Amino acid sequence: MATDVAEPATTPARRPAAVAGVPILASKITAPAVPGWAVPRPRVTKLIAEGARWCPLTVLTGPPGAGKTMALALWAAAERGAIAWVSLHDYDNRPGVFWSYAASALGRSGAASPKAVSAAAWGRAADHAFLLRLASALAA
Repeated sequence: MATDVAEPATTPARRPAAVAGVPILASKITAPAVPGWAVPRPRVTKLIAEGARWCPLTVLTGPPGAGKTMALALWAAAERGAIAWVSLHDYDNRPGVFWSYAASALGRSGAASPKAVSAAAWGRAADHAFLLRLASALAA
């Protein structure tokens, strides 16, 4: 049985820049394409959409192989708004690397760029003042 799946929303092709000396892999800040064989899960997509409507940060958890990435990819393909996608791995568990990817994903999504936060700040530990400046820039 063939199923039509919405094509992922295309965003202007921007080359991710290295932030604070951390090279950014575009594949880690780009929502994966939905394959033609994917089975739409409207109930799951609706639940994710409702969660995203109430809170701008959505975290989906589950065991390996549960379909988290596919569920989010289906939702992202159907979502009309801007989406900042970050795929993380064990080696991204350093503040400089994590915040470099987060900043690149936010910039790529068209979110308000945290210009008030200097590029050097991305490379240091995420202290309280840094997080306040970031939250303030994004809220603006």
